[in-house]
Amino acid sequence: MKYLIIIILLMINIVAAGTLKGVVISKQRNEPLEYVEVILKGSKLETMTDSSGNFMINNIPNGNYVLTIPTMLHEK
Repeated sequence: MKYLIIIILLMINIVAAGTLKGVVISKQRNEPLEYVEVILKGSKLETMTDSSGNFMINNIPNGNYVLTIPTMLHEK
């Protein structure tokens, strides 16, 4: 097994002060990634995508963050 950290910048919108929402999409398959962890590095804030790859993180303090999505790759 290998670990891959994906930084998603595409399709992320800051909707209101302190809220971040977006969609996580597989680069290889161009499909939404369901039930993957989404982490704001440098904070304790995280969430998971839903069955359509959507996520939302609320109550984000002002600052700069790196958005990461750690995923496991299974070799076949």
